[in-house]
Amino acid sequence: MLQPLAARNTYDLKFRSDAARIQGVSCLKGLEGLTVTPFDRSVVVTVLYLNFEPRTCFKCGEEGHEAKSCPNRRCGKCLQVGHDKAECPNKVRCNLCGEEGHVSGSCPTYFVL
Repeated sequence: MLQPLAARNTYDLKFRSDAARIQGVSCLKGLEGLTVTPFDRSVVVTVLYLNFEPRTCFKCGEEGHEAKSCPNRRCGKCLQVGHDKAECPNKVRCNLCGEEGHVSGSCPTYFVL
């Protein structure tokens, strides 16, 4: 769970288990622009610098626009661009790890950002 804190650009990141927290801290400490402060069941992350240029749409993955102005249709079930969930012939795909057969809520790599 990611929760914004009162301090600007600071977030509390909670993990499902200690093992996930340890692995998550290891991954986050390698990211430029973040300060990571581990605690017992959570991690405080302070965003010092993020390069927003060029912008990449999290909806379709293309550069040059943001999701709110995305001209592409992306399926909420299989995550492919070009059709909607209602007309999707494919299996469900996790939007965290990209694997077929499960959704993000039951993803084994749930802690990954």
